[in-house]
Amino acid sequence: MNFCAGSWRNWRQDADEMKHWEILYDESDVCLLSCGSMVETSLEVRDMLKRNGANCSLIVCCPEKPLDQELLRTAAAEHALLVTVEDHVEKDGLGEAVCVFLKDAGLEAETELAALPDEYAGAELTADILREAGLDAENLLHRIQARLIGKIR
Repeated sequence: MNFCAGSWRNWRQDADEMKHWEILYDESDVCLLSCGSMVETSLEVRDMLKRNGANCSLIVCCPEKPLDQELLRTAAAEHALLVTVEDHVEKDGLGEAVCVFLKDAGLEAETELAALPDEYAGAELTADILREAGLDAENLLHRIQARLIGKIR
């Protein structure tokens, strides 16, 4: 299911109305930048981080491109870690675009890219493939926690 038009935002009449990214939660420490079917997983990860004492923003990046540059500048300035979470390959994806933007804009921000390795290009996404690629909630939580050591309170 594509969560740009999925159940978490069924109050919208039409996904085409969404011209900019949407902030679902605005906190500090970690910012999850999520798109497509990974929004639901990102919601799970956010809940897990909260239970473990980390504050976590969640931004739905739909459409992924063009990037919401103003929102990215703010997120980079206000968070110890930006994590892009997408269900496609890293090359030419959201995470790569975010990193290029940050570099070109001269913004320093810790980033973690969560995307499929190239060998999964074109594969039908299943829970097993996402878990194998480290894109399930548990694996994402561990990756994020490892990156946060010493960065927050």
